[in-house]
Amino acid sequence: MFKLPLQNIFSRLVKIFRSMSNDSQSRNSAYLTVDRLLLSGFGFLFWLLAARSNSPGEVGAALSLLGVLGLIGNAGVLGIPTTMTRFLAEEPDQKTFVELSILVSFVASLILSLTWVFVLGSPGSPLKRSSFNDLLSIIGICAMATGPVASSVFVARRRARFILMKDLLGIVTKFIVLLLVLEQGVKGLLASQISATCVSTLAVVVAILHLKRRKRIGFSNALSRLRQLSGFAVWTHAAMLVSIAPNLLMPAVILSRSGADSASYVAISMMFLGAVNTIPQSLTTTLIAEISHNPASPRKAIMWTLKSIYVAIIPVIIVGMVVAPYLLRLYGSGYQKNATACFRLMLIGLLLTTLNYLSDAVLLVYKRAGYYFVANLTGMICVFVGVYWSARSGPTGIAIGWLIGQAGYLTVSLFCLFVSKVIVRKTSTRSRIRYWSIAHLNQ
Repeated sequence: MFKLPLQNIFSRLVKIFRSMSNDSQSRNSAYLTVDRLLLSGFGFLFWLLAARSNSPGEVGAALSLLGVLGLIGNAGVLGIPTTMTRFLAEEPDQKTFVELSILVSFVASLILSLTWVFVLGSPGSPLKRSSFNDLLSIIGICAMATGPVASSVFVARRRARFILMKDLLGIVTKFIVLLLVLEQGVKGLLASQISATCVSTLAVVVAILHLKRRKRIGFSNALSRLRQLSGFAVWTHAAMLVSIAPNLLMPAVILSRSGADSASYVAISMMFLGAVNTIPQSLTTTLIAEISHNPASPRKAIMWTLKSIYVAIIPVIIVGMVVAPYLLRLYGSGYQKNATACFRLMLIGLLLTTLNYLSDAVLLVYKRAGYYFVANLTGMICVFVGVYWSARSGPTGIAIGWLIGQAGYLTVSLFCLFVSKVIVRKTSTRSRIRYWSIAHLNQ
């Protein structure tokens, strides 16, 4: 019997959807990707409203300050999210382990924020010192630290739909606050972002408090276990800090060397780039959690991730190259004129950064945390030197420097994979039974 093409397409889509629903890696990758795309999409809308109501200088100053606060907040994370994603499936008392991890991260971020504000005097902040501004910065840093730790619990447990729900709540909060303080300049933009982070963090912490406890081992035993994993956490934490430093500090570097307008043009391009980056980020994060639960077949999961990433991003890159000037035009004619070439060059760079994400994930899967740190440190130096060297050449020159830095990063990552002797070996039956038992008892 003849079938219409639309019927064939619909039946194929239904089959794909059912297959994804039954496969945890596909399902959670989809949830994380949708979540990050929504964050990026509404982020574009947020900064579009901000750019229409504030000068490029104010937008650049706000982005620079958020970058500084984000770097300090990430310093308080202490490598716990990656450690949680990799090892939570093996913990007999997951709830106690999670609660202790959140507490440790909160205390660390609080100490760092107090030091930055009261000891160092808030360097890098364009805001005048006041009790309100200091309190806002401290709250923002603490929320930026505890939020990723709490969210990583649901990545590790392969329940990524909860992350989507809490981020939707944060998005709504962000725009409500923005409408109230739209004309307040840098302070209003900062308050909107921090309010959203606090609400989404509080939501995920409340969800964690309602997790069922299947076995109690006590805080002392959980602390002992956290100490055992401290080596892995320290290396991954150091690697994370150096890897995000260029992106977070790039607006501040460009601000000091090329002016606020250039910082704003490059920052908006980076936000568009971040939307596409959600694809490799989500898939590689899910890869680590999936192999932690099913260590018997890592090669299959790695190859699925590699193919899925490139199948998804190549069409997006092509479309992005075409529509770049029209997207940037939404922010103003200055953005279209000065940031289009910058954005296109950074889109091309995604072909390199995707492999960097995957190589990092593979090193973490095989517990090569030291090599992971070396790859990220050297890669950070390559990117930072490239951006700093080209910062006086305008947005297009900055993008070229960034692209050269990413090429250097990829070279180092591939070298670390080679020298670390990462080989996919067949897992023993005894190891399979052990991992399977621990993972499924904690579902």
